[in-house]
Amino acid sequence: INAPIALAAITIILAVGVPTLPVTGIFITSGVLAAIYYYVTEDTSYQSYALALAVMSQFFKAFSSIYGLSKGYEPRQLLTSTVVEVMGPAGFLIVKLLILGLALKIFFDLEDRWRFILVVALYSIGFATGIRVVLRASLGV
Repeated sequence: INAPIALAAITIILAVGVPTLPVTGIFITSGVLAAIYYYVTEDTSYQSYALALAVMSQFFKAFSSIYGLSKGYEPRQLLTSTVVEVMGPAGFLIVKLLILGLALKIFFDLEDRWRFILVVALYSIGFATGIRVVLRASLGV
């Protein structure tokens, strides 16, 4: 990442008044779990930075949603809201682990082009929605 871009992002976050502890905690926790995934899958076809980042994105979304639920955020998807009603906030982690498991299972059966699309989709539904949820919950929006 480019240092001026990182500095600008940090400045904007601090200027807006986003509580940095939840964002940092979620980012570090999901990163540690992705690192564990990377080292557990050592010397297998599943060990790659792209897949580790996909794992991180799903954990990021799960932990962001759990944090959001603790702040009063309501899930909008039918499956997610049903699982959360039945199992509580930790149910969201189970949903994300199922999505991740399914994606990793079919990953090697796909052509390279579709692998790329799958990984980008995982990044998008993980990081993009996770960032939105954690920022909304942190700012009380």
